[in-house]
Amino acid sequence: NTIPRFAFVLGNQRYEESPLKNTVSDARLISEKLKESGFDVTFKTDLDTNMLREEIGLYAEKVGEAGRDSISLFYYAGHGVQVGGVNYLVPIDDEKITTQSMVKAKCYSIKEFLESARIGEEESAVPSDPGKISG
Repeated sequence: NTIPRFAFVLGNQRYEESPLKNTVSDARLISEKLKESGFDVTFKTDLDTNMLREEIGLYAEKVGEAGRDSISLFYYAGHGVQVGGVNYLVPIDDEKITTQSMVKAKCYSIKEFLESARIGEEESAVPSDPGKISG
């Protein structure tokens, strides 16, 4: 009896102001390797604010239905910021953020993702080097 393994892999690169070059290809490669390793992969690219929230919600439902004994992995390649020690994903339509309140209103926190996918902080590792907004 194997433990269900899920992965949400997202590559955002089509930002209007500052597009990225390799994020989608990096995410695609990770997605393929995870599939080869037996993960049920949700692979998405270039999500705007609404689609990001919708897709993460659908993923969280799938993981939730599998139960607490499942494994969930999250991989993100794209712009990110950190405010108050919280890391945020920047959707492709919300890169013109200049204040901390804009980040909290328009971006998606990794903490919120972990909670929605029922992944506790003690069970997760989130390596990151996001840009920081000061002030």
